[in-house]
Amino acid sequence: MDLTKQLMKTGFFNINEARVIVSLLEYPFTTVKEMAKSIEIPDSKIYPSLKSLEAIDIVFKDTTHRPATYFIQNIQNLLNFLDINLKNEIHQKNQLVQGLKDELLNHWNMDDPPLGQIAYIFKNNEVNIEIKRMIRQTKTKLVILLSPLGINYANDIVQEIEKITNDDIRIELAIARTKEILDEFESIDFSRPNIRLSECIWINNSYIIRDEEIMLDISHRGKTNFALLTNDKLLVDYIDSCWNNTQCCIRTNPYDIELKVY
Repeated sequence: MDLTKQLMKTGFFNINEARVIVSLLEYPFTTVKEMAKSIEIPDSKIYPSLKSLEAIDIVFKDTTHRPATYFIQNIQNLLNFLDINLKNEIHQKNQLVQGLKDELLNHWNMDDPPLGQIAYIFKNNEVNIEIKRMIRQTKTKLVILLSPLGINYANDIVQEIEKITNDDIRIELAIARTKEILDEFESIDFSRPNIRLSECIWINNSYIIRDEEIMLDISHRGKTNFALLTNDKLLVDYIDSCWNNTQCCIRTNPYDIELKVY
């Protein structure tokens, strides 16, 4: 294995720094001239590399003799440097990707997919994206029935609802009375006149109905979740009417959300 190339591939070292590291691993306590001869690069290119490696405690300088010699005192310093920089790079790329995903969603043409006679089906992570699309496309009315099993979607739902600034859009929320879900919805301003709150007593599927025209039926199946998108009028009207049906939801005081935990 060519250690010099491998060190360079990490992106944390340039070619001269990588050469110096490999040289000192094999031949510790060497002078600049000895290193220059060993790795075949001029002294003038070795000094900047040594300085940068000393600054991060990978290379140390022994000045007890003349000329000074250089050495790697503890290989663990190098290993820790690689670990820390790798974690930072992953964190930065993760932030970049998350921001990029949001931007891609914002630029996405969110028209409904071509529905067949019955429905269009999504699964797993596709469900989260479809939930965001449904809420962002709402023009007049949004109805959400969230069962206890829908906790994984609560954060996305809350974030998208908070982005709705148009009070002409009616929002009817029926959410399960569980601490986890209530905690997620705590940030929503239920004093807004266009938001109504109810308790969802269903324990299985969750539903999102947009503009009384199209519905997302979310089936919770453990690690694998499915969602069915349909514009079948009979199904849409049936679920849309549930918000006012005591067999599906229980009307509650929208200002007492913090008191609704058993």
